[in-house]
Amino acid sequence: MPKGALSADRGAFFGSVLGTLNYIVAGDTIWLRRFMVHPSDFPSLKAMVDIPAPASLRQ
Repeated sequence: MPKGALSADRGAFFGSVLGTLNYIVAGDTIWLRRFMVHPSDFPSLKAMVDIPAPASLRQ
């Protein structure tokens, strides 16, 4: 998909394809950081330490 098409307003809830993908990544990051502090201490989530938590779903 051309770069311009990724950021073009599609009339969707998050505007563009890029906006929707950003929402998914931000939401997943927020949830993975929440799981990271679970008492079960999932080793696979250790990599999340270096990824900052987004301040909002549009960041």
